[in-house]
Amino acid sequence: MEHDLLFIVDASTYRSCYLRSLTASLPEIISFSTQTRCFTRIGVLACYGYNCDNVLEWSGWLNKGEQRHSQEKQPDLVAFAKRLRANRNTESKSAIKTALAKACEVMRSNTKTLILLYTDKCPIPNVHYPGKFCSGSMEKAALLAPESYSRYGFACIDWVSACNTLRDGPKQAQVFTILHKFVEEANAAWYIYLSTRTDGACVQLRSDLKGDIAKVIVDLLLSWMEVEKGPSSVKEAQEDCLADLLRYISVTEIDSIENEQDKSTFPYFDTGKWIYLYGNENISKVRLTTDVMKEYVPKKTAPMPDLAEEITSIINSVPDTEMYPCAFLDPTLDFSHKWHDYAHDGTNRPVSHMTRSELLQIGRSCNPGVLRRFGAILTRMTVISSAREIPDHISSADPDPVVKIPLVLIKEKYNRQFWKVLLHTVEPGTKLPARSAALLAALSLRMGIVPLMKVAEQEMLAFKDKWNDPSIPQTWTLGCLTLLIGSDEAHQKQQEMSLTDNRSRILHPTDRTLFDRLVTFKRLEQRTCVQLRARVRRIADKTIAPVGPLVTCRECQYPQSVTLMGSNGKCGLCLDSYVDKERKNMYTDATSTAIWVECSSRSCRAQYVVHNPNGLRMSRPAKCYYCRSQGSQDNSPDHVKQDESPAPTVQCTLCLNRIIWPEEYRASFKEWDFICPLCTSGYELTTTLEVTPQELFTENKFSWFIQDANGLEVCLQNGSNFYRSESIFQIITRLGSEGFLSRIRLFPSPEPELRYHGKPIHNSKQLVSTLQKLVADDKTSDNKCSLCFDQCGKVYPACGRDGCPQRMCFTCVERWHKCNSAGCVINTEMLGCPFCRRYPTPRLLAKYGMLIHSVKDIGKAVRDKRKFIYAWCLECATAKVVMERSCMPEKPLELTGWICDECLLEIFRKSSVDVSTVIEDT
Repeated sequence: MEHDLLFIVDASTYRSCYLRSLTASLPEIISFSTQTRCFTRIGVLACYGYNCDNVLEWSGWLNKGEQRHSQEKQPDLVAFAKRLRANRNTESKSAIKTALAKACEVMRSNTKTLILLYTDKCPIPNVHYPGKFCSGSMEKAALLAPESYSRYGFACIDWVSACNTLRDGPKQAQVFTILHKFVEEANAAWYIYLSTRTDGACVQLRSDLKGDIAKVIVDLLLSWMEVEKGPSSVKEAQEDCLADLLRYISVTEIDSIENEQDKSTFPYFDTGKWIYLYGNENISKVRLTTDVMKEYVPKKTAPMPDLAEEITSIINSVPDTEMYPCAFLDPTLDFSHKWHDYAHDGTNRPVSHMTRSELLQIGRSCNPGVLRRFGAILTRMTVISSAREIPDHISSADPDPVVKIPLVLIKEKYNRQFWKVLLHTVEPGTKLPARSAALLAALSLRMGIVPLMKVAEQEMLAFKDKWNDPSIPQTWTLGCLTLLIGSDEAHQKQQEMSLTDNRSRILHPTDRTLFDRLVTFKRLEQRTCVQLRARVRRIADKTIAPVGPLVTCRECQYPQSVTLMGSNGKCGLCLDSYVDKERKNMYTDATSTAIWVECSSRSCRAQYVVHNPNGLRMSRPAKCYYCRSQGSQDNSPDHVKQDESPAPTVQCTLCLNRIIWPEEYRASFKEWDFICPLCTSGYELTTTLEVTPQELFTENKFSWFIQDANGLEVCLQNGSNFYRSESIFQIITRLGSEGFLSRIRLFPSPEPELRYHGKPIHNSKQLVSTLQKLVADDKTSDNKCSLCFDQCGKVYPACGRDGCPQRMCFTCVERWHKCNSAGCVINTEMLGCPFCRRYPTPRLLAKYGMLIHSVKDIGKAVRDKRKFIYAWCLECATAKVVMERSCMPEKPLELTGWICDECLLEIFRKSSVDVSTVIEDT
């Protein structure tokens, strides 16, 4: 297997040590490459940033292989490296994503490319792109340009997508990243992810001397080539170490990351500030000794084989009598939105532009963005039942340009290859593993693609016993389990509608129960920060109300609120030596009003009167005399559980709040009929607060939420500190399927006794039911769009026909049914439902206002779709023939503002009449 070597140097930095080391190491690398023949081609790519005249400089390939042409001009890589100069602009941003796109363009398929990436800056995250003065917006515009870097620009806009493209695309690479010694951990995390995903290595230098850097590079290459160095003592190895190896400690959920904005990127890399603030405990750093390189530095790997020949032989093994029905992608059909530029929205991207890396992603992640891309393939798939239905431009072509996958491949005698080879129609040579093929079939069932329903059902039934496998981490993710549950629900609905004859379940009942419980568990964890409305006893927060019972102070002889009275008949104002005389000599009677507050101590919550409310601030909340004198232990959990106030209090019989009332002043007090001043003033008995389950956990055990039968506390995600709970895979590994079902209970009590800030919550049953409803809404597919898989406030019927339960959001309804526009070619496939392929009901069309269905002679366009291409005339609003399909090129015909010949003649006739009239008048 041939290998190429590509150096990528980030020259956007003011440091030039990388360029000097490259110049020093290139002659040696070229020399031993010639001797060992380990690299067929060697190239150098420098990236400067978008504030320079040249963003990239490419040397071209130095071909060291035996097959190079003798007349081929070879670049002088050493001279090229010597000409490179570092960008001295300290504000320059890295264009490393552009460099990776260029690398994908110049690499070749069926060859593994080893990339040595020198850098000291992190790539520009997508969250920074909208900035007006940020060079990231320039990079995004360049990568989004049509055919940018041979269409690899789009794949490299997102860091996760770029890594997956290098890992699984038709042009594959291993990336060894060399970081400067001053690169911070937060920036290094991006390149650890890149190297981890591409089976490479990430090292951080300890020296910036060119000789030391060159030595590290040569040692890495020798280790990669499995050339062993001589043994050395441990002490010598530690002293001679010139770099550190950076690795992840755990990569449990790394396959489920969808894009840079995915919350799962933490703790791998983060676009926010969390790693800067708190560090990344998932990164280990070890000295790059000989033993470490031998154990941890990856070795030569072969690229993913192109299976086009194997797939072709599988298809050719089907006899002509069984070739139909078959599925294929018609390259002449345009499903993009004329009014919506696909360059800024991946949902409108042609499926033919998808790379093999993206097509293999369904085995790693089932997040909505991934399902959206595969859903686009399934809705664009054409299924025909006989050779008579083949369009003329396909049947008349020789050789046949379109790959047709016969549905009979789902049978056991063909080893159930249909779903494995279906994506060969998108990217030739793509063959899915068995589990990925089953997930694609599950997606087809979930979306209700009627032409593929039976083959999807057969695939799922064949894979039925293999889902509950704890050894496959990718299955135990929220996205995958949600897809399996959704496909099982959809299949049951299809059975109820008699759309399928098979009465078997595609999931075992125990597996379905387990998956449901696990998904609910993780959905609950995601809802720990949702706002809930809790009703607690009324809170006195500088509330104006009657002063209440009065007692005359023995010293100042003024009537004071009983809540302010101290010992020996003296009020708190007299006992406090810091109170000024003017405030002390305030006269109060039974008709006076006062400002009531509540002690902030959770074990107290006693209410009392204050004379100086301005002294209470956020940093200094109200706290009664008794709690201040006893210190902060009153807020300890034990005191809160006892619900005993250190202050002498009495309880209101209506609101149940406690009021400070020292015992020595209760001579005429009647406890059974006491009503506090706030209740006599007509205030509501309760206060409604916005609380989250996370806030409730501080005073209540987790057991009201999730309970372990063994009595252990279940640790959930703490959103404020960004700690992570166990993943689904870790839970199953620790407890096992049976252990999880038997031990974990969700909402064990329908009406738990909850407290918030020391006060009992009166509507705890309502809080539990609200959470249950939120989780149920997250799990159900009734409020999700079947096309984009987004959670929507309102969804609409896809076609309104009986037997099609699919729903779409308004955006997808418009994009699908309004794709055909005046003056453009008519795509007859988009006149029907994307799921059941039937035409929408007239009532639905009238409701949505779909103009294409009111076009004259649209029925002819549907009837003759195999033989002719029709377009929508801009003038007469009629479907007219443009050309025969047999004359059609192998790509969509693009028309804008098209007017039929009859209308053009009429326009010319009118214009000539107008001109002759003007001449006669003159």
